[in-house]
Amino acid sequence: MDYGHEFVYPRTRARELAKLTKQPVPAMPDELEASTKMPIKPAVDPQVKALKNAPLKAEMPSGKEEEAGRVFHKPKG
Repeated sequence: MDYGHEFVYPRTRARELAKLTKQPVPAMPDELEASTKMPIKPAVDPQVKALKNAPLKAEMPSGKEEEAGRVFHKPKG
């Protein structure tokens, strides 16, 4: 894909989506899901910092988990 935005889903939801779409889906730890449902706060907020520092993975259609950098590549340009 040459345009658009990528969404990062909690790991459990990412696995479901990967199986349904038969494509890798970006994932974050499930325990950070609650932080995504709060109003946006300044960058000093601990929940915002946790999201920024969350390890990103790629949930594969097979159910396997891969490093996000090996699956998703930055667009050139």
